Amino acid sequence: MLRDAILDNQCEYNPPLSEQDLKFNFRSGMPCLYLVETFGEWTRRRYDRILNGEVWNTWLKLIDFPTPTHTATTKDLTKMAELRRAIYGMGQSTVKNLPPLETDIQVINHFASFPTPQIQLSKSGDQCEYSLGISQEQILSLFARDAIQLFSGEFSNRIRECKSHICPVVFVDKSRRGDRQWCSTNCGARHATAKYREKLKDC
Repeated sequence: MLRDAILDNQCEYNPPLSEQDLKFNFRSGMPCLYLVETFGEWTRRRYDRILNGEVWNTWLKLIDFPTPTHTATTKDLTKMAELRRAIYGMGQSTVKNLPPLETDIQVINHFASFPTPQIQLSKSGDQCEYSLGISQEQILSLFARDAIQLFSGEFSNRIRECKSHICPVVFVDKSRRGDRQWCSTNCGARHATAKYREKLKDC
């Protein structure tokens, strides 16, 4: 299948990753797709921005998710990568109008079956905070449930893939007109610049 070829495409990459490569981006509009963005260039160089448990915790804080009680182990990050790939697969199925893989659905449903972190009122009574003892599985459950809400909810027909050939980011189009083509203004600007340069060449 076309989607399987996309997911399994591997490219050799020898040069070291730059700071720009490892920079976190938040262009996709929903936590579950932010998770997908932590993997760099799914169809090209294929590298992981989540290098270890400490980086994982830092990234979770950037999206205002609770921090697990224990630092993620290699096994924990392998589970995260399994869920991330399933969400990516569902996103690709949607934008390419292909039937989703049953395995992707099963993986998302599996992680969604775990309980989510409990919330409670702070001692001041005016803030929300998470209870202690948060597991990695509870964190992954948040992402899985967010994915279920995305693929079955009101924005399921607003899932897009950036039109830039070097930036195939899957994002949620929440614009009023629903006609966004780019994941960010930067991608749109780069496209306009490239188009202008091509026009100058033809003059």
